Amino acid sequence: MKYRVSSSILGLVALVISGCTLGGVDCEPDETRVCACAGGGAGTATCSSKGTSWGDCICHGVLPDVVESGDGTEVDGGPTGDVPCEPSDPQFERGCHEGAVFWFDDCGQKGDLIEACKLPEEACEEGLCVAGCVPMDHKGCEGNAVWWYDSCNNKGTLVESCGENTICSGDECVISCTPHAEQFCLKDSIYWYDSCGNAETPAELCDADEFCIGCTVDDEDCDQAASCVKGFFNGDWELKANPDTKDACGLGNATYFEQTLQLQIGDGGTATGKIEVAGFVVEYTGSLDGKHLVLEGSYIQDPGSPTEMPHDETIDVEFDSLSTLDGLHIDSFAFPLVGPCTLYWDVTGTKK
Repeated sequence: MKYRVSSSILGLVALVISGCTLGGVDCEPDETRVCACAGGGAGTATCSSKGTSWGDCICHGVLPDVVESGDGTEVDGGPTGDVPCEPSDPQFERGCHEGAVFWFDDCGQKGDLIEACKLPEEACEEGLCVAGCVPMDHKGCEGNAVWWYDSCNNKGTLVESCGENTICSGDECVISCTPHAEQFCLKDSIYWYDSCGNAETPAELCDADEFCIGCTVDDEDCDQAASCVKGFFNGDWELKANPDTKDACGLGNATYFEQTLQLQIGDGGTATGKIEVAGFVVEYTGSLDGKHLVLEGSYIQDPGSPTEMPHDETIDVEFDSLSTLDGLHIDSFAFPLVGPCTLYWDVTGTKK
């Protein structure tokens, strides 16, 4: 079959044979157009994602044998930028469109849907649904704070800011205590404490007859450095019992009167004391072992009378500090015609 071919068409065919891309710029991003292939045939070219240039002409299509020229005359089919592409393969390749995978024919036209990607967990890339940036996928540290990060490791919202004595480590705020930060008194010795206020190891163990004098960890307004100090107990100690009244072996109530112990500690731990109360004077002797004081004394109640009653007394106490003590004051006696009786008074003492 013969066709009439104008000179302008022949010039166009010659131009097409020598070219393989679309000319010009300023296209719509990702726009696809038909382009002419050198040596015959039609292809497609795609605009860049920024809309600044056309890509290479991908040659794979087939043009019809006959097309009409602009004036209605029929010419041999030839590849030009204005000639529509006739697809030969509707499933030529896979591609992406609006977050989904579609078939594209050999003219670059979108066809059937293959798969809709699960947004935002997935994204369409090169004709496949791939994992996208999942929000709040994991936690991480930036600065001294915990943040959410998506699956692409982009920082999201703040989870928490780490406070005093804590640092962000891994994906959480953890305690960060500086060891051996301060020294405080604990159990009559000096202990190291970390910056979080936790007791560590002893810095100095006070001797058995010494006290730790200074701040404890619970003292808010204290600036006295901790030190071991030997006890000095000489002086007057006010003694009280709690309770101060109790049954005297079924023969009535006995009362413990507040009294003052005049205490002297000598060389080698020897101890003497004296109490004057209710008209009686009791002299004591004994010893101090570390902070443990034991004194023994005696007196006679109503001497020379039919109700004469000898008393043997023991003061057995422990010094809690340089100015306080607690323990027992024991009074043993015998009622005439009745028999022996012993009273155990729980006492505390304060140095005057």
